[in-house]
Amino acid sequence: ASMPLPEVSHKRVVLLFDCDCFYAQCEMLEHPEWRKKPLAIKQKYLVVTCNYVARKSGVRKLQSLEDAKLRCPDLIIVDGSDLTKYRAVSMRVFNVLKRFGGAAAKHERLGMDEVFVDVTRAAEEDREDEPRLMGHLFQPDPAAVRAARTLRAELNFREAPAADAKAEQSDSGSEDGDWVRDYRETASPDDAKAALADEQLCDCGCQKRLARASKIAAEARMALFKEIGLTVSCGVSTSKMLAKIAAGLNKPNKQTTLLPQHALALVHALPTRVIPGLGFGVASALRELHPPVFTCADLAREGVRPLERLLRATLKSPPAGLAKDLWQRSLACDTDAVKPFSG
Repeated sequence: ASMPLPEVSHKRVVLLFDCDCFYAQCEMLEHPEWRKKPLAIKQKYLVVTCNYVARKSGVRKLQSLEDAKLRCPDLIIVDGSDLTKYRAVSMRVFNVLKRFGGAAAKHERLGMDEVFVDVTRAAEEDREDEPRLMGHLFQPDPAAVRAARTLRAELNFREAPAADAKAEQSDSGSEDGDWVRDYRETASPDDAKAALADEQLCDCGCQKRLARASKIAAEARMALFKEIGLTVSCGVSTSKMLAKIAAGLNKPNKQTTLLPQHALALVHALPTRVIPGLGFGVASALRELHPPVFTCADLAREGVRPLERLLRATLKSPPAGLAKDLWQRSLACDTDAVKPFSG
């Protein structure tokens, strides 16, 4: 039998700021003339990132330099082995973001190009009656919502049912590939506000808190652009995992809010690699199972016990409770707190 999940809290509000093609943007700060030209950053024999002009020509992360040049003969290639300048810009980004979210906010760096900010207190304290949602609002395909409900019922996952969302299908522009297909890009803040008004209101008030947080996100992104010159994408949601997923839905230089009642429909359609703590080796082992486990919905159906056995066979000494944590995350339940950076 599947392990029942605890009640999912919507009280936390987390932002994930993701600097678009970070290394490439750092180089373009020094060489503005490269902004409209295809640019790639290399380490050894691979492209580690590239700007969006290069991506339009088929250049991709972790591509060989030879293949990248074949696809884009005019590609400018810069050696990114020395990380000094990137670290300096990364700290500038972090110092700007520390000004946002109020005194109670928590800020956590994730690599050099991403920062989590817990703005729960600020979102609660803002007493604006009808906060305006800034940016995009994720809206799942109704069929995905119904499928998530069915699986949730099978697993005895206790959460208030979500309303079917009006949606149209669109391909994701995420750098990581077309792993999100059933969502609607809201064309303007007014459209986002209208879409938000159509949602079934949650008793805990999370929609209003997330709308307030979206304003904080928009102000922080504007400050980063004005003060440093960087464009940044952002995800707004109720956990670190969901905020990170949301940040990849509309890139570059956009922000997306993911409501908790839509999280399960989205997460279940995604590959297991979106789950924090589930590494490449475990993901590969899951694909070798019979039947294979590709998506988070597949992993949710597997349950905790089979995952425990796989982790013991794949990892030397898996941490206690890891299987349960990964399984819960496959059901969009992530309780990992933002850890303040002290460096």
